[in-house]
Amino acid sequence: MRINMDSTTLAFVNDILTGVYVLLTLILAGAAVWSIRVSSKQSREALNLAREQIQRSEEQSQTALKESRRQAREILYDQHKPLIIWHNPTADSASAKRLDSPNDPKHMDFDIENVGTGIAANIWSVISFPKSYRGDDKQYTCKYGKILVPNKKEDATFYAQLHTRFVRVV
Repeated sequence: MRINMDSTTLAFVNDILTGVYVLLTLILAGAAVWSIRVSSKQSREALNLAREQIQRSEEQSQTALKESRRQAREILYDQHKPLIIWHNPTADSASAKRLDSPNDPKHMDFDIENVGTGIAANIWSVISFPKSYRGDDKQYTCKYGKILVPNKKEDATFYAQLHTRFVRVV
């Protein structure tokens, strides 16, 4: 079977096929443009996500570094900090050799010792007794003004304090 076509029919078929070819090319070009946009959007999202992760990682690193520095300072401080212990006066201590009576209600004598590794200075201490122990509710304070070196006992005195309120006058 043979079909005879004249030149007008062949030109028409050629125009239709060319049109289909151009249409398919445009569809492919549109798909390529759409694919590029989607890929670009995904790339931007991935880049933003990577930047956020880097930022969080930097923040965690900075936090860990700060904590490490704080712990190092704390360790150094703990290695060289004083530790004060109060003792009852022993027979050979200076606080036991004082001429005042040990039952003097205005002061109490104790031995003070630094058992830590650091030097202690500007030591303040407070002892409070309930009424049943000393007859009335008293508070004794001690300000030890000398420098207390490690592993040395010294004598210190607690003095009875009056309980007064400080009123600020405006």
